[in-house]
Amino acid sequence: MVPIEVVPADRWADTVAGRLADRLSDRPSLRLCLPTGSTPAPVYAAFAAHGGSMADATILLLDEFVLPPGSAGRCDVMLERDLLQRLERPPKDVVVWDTTIDPGEASIAMEREVAAGLDLAILGLGTNGHVGINEPGSPADSRSRLVELAPSTADGVLAYGAEQVPTHGLTLGIGTLLDAHEIWLLVTGAHKRTVLEQALHG
Repeated sequence: MVPIEVVPADRWADTVAGRLADRLSDRPSLRLCLPTGSTPAPVYAAFAAHGGSMADATILLLDEFVLPPGSAGRCDVMLERDLLQRLERPPKDVVVWDTTIDPGEASIAMEREVAAGLDLAILGLGTNGHVGINEPGSPADSRSRLVELAPSTADGVLAYGAEQVPTHGLTLGIGTLLDAHEIWLLVTGAHKRTVLEQALHG
């Protein structure tokens, strides 16, 4: 049985940030898969505000939208804005997606990084049920790859400041994520109640 915990809305971000800080205190060299977007942003803010450190950690970026470098809607830009620039010291290593090369080559490179070990993957749940950019229907054994975005996913990138709507993204596959030693799935907001029920019991 997968453990499920419900945390009050006024302290969920502090709770998750505190637990992440504890994990990093116990094992400073953790290899972390981190997401971006509206769900993890308050966790990152709380983590930095309380002096959390990732100085000896390695971060692997969960996914990336195929947008021009520097676009406000890109995941590497959001990670920098919401987390990295808030930290007193940068992580030992940050592995992001290279969208300037062939998507297949970029996916192989990311799979190599994951193969070195992934201690903790922190994930969010999209409004249509996607994890990473593994849209509904993605095989449970899928690996890192280029995917076509569902309209709801693509349109949602505009909320992050993107100047254009992407059509594709690169993501760690579901099978790739299941290789992680531990996974935290964060779900917030009443608007995700139905999709969470479907994910847990559908």
